[in-house]
Amino acid sequence: MFRQFTCRIFGHAPLTTSGWAGGVGYARTAWDTIDGMGTWHLHLSAECPRCGEQYLIANVHVPENRP
Repeated sequence: MFRQFTCRIFGHAPLTTSGWAGGVGYARTAWDTIDGMGTWHLHLSAECPRCGEQYLIANVHVPENRP
């Protein structure tokens, strides 16, 4: 309960799990959408190491693959 209270006041803790070769941890795709203009949007989330809640990190426009 104290951890959830701390996150509500100060925000969630950053990713602490290390990625490949000890680098920054990986985010997960929470959901994705394609809008009416064909732009692909990814919504990235992570799990707070302090309280365990999933929270939104970023929204990303995925670039088109052009030959």
